[in-house]
Amino acid sequence: MTKKEIDIWRDTPIRLLGYTNELGESFRYIFPRLVRPSYFIATGYCVCDVIDKSSKTIKLGASQAAINAFDCMLWQILASVAIPGFVINRTVHGSTWVLEKIKNPRVTPFVIKWLPVMIGISTIPFIVHPIDDGTTLLLNKTTRKFYT
Repeated sequence: MTKKEIDIWRDTPIRLLGYTNELGESFRYIFPRLVRPSYFIATGYCVCDVIDKSSKTIKLGASQAAINAFDCMLWQILASVAIPGFVINRTVHGSTWVLEKIKNPRVTPFVIKWLPVMIGISTIPFIVHPIDDGTTLLLNKTTRKFYT
């Protein structure tokens, strides 16, 4: 029986650092200054994974280090930054829009301000694996056909 090697960047809670920008997107309309630093952290996480994967490839003597680095960075940018950032941004925007249209005295400005943030944050755990799996499938059916 072979034991699967654990990838700390994708198989541990460190993976959630790639979703830091989703916290920024959740708070975008309340604390806009949080957005850029959140993307900086998420992008830094992506770069760390690329460095890790590339150094492991180079240590094995593989000549495909540049291709592996490109593939890893493409996967990370899509799965950790672009797609989830868009999903959370639209979730918060859409829930804000719906709440603003509701004509109910219980939907106060406080609710309109904070409920979309909570919806955005609570959405994050549910999108991680579907986006990761979808990104892998997307790359398998597109770019990876050219270099694997």
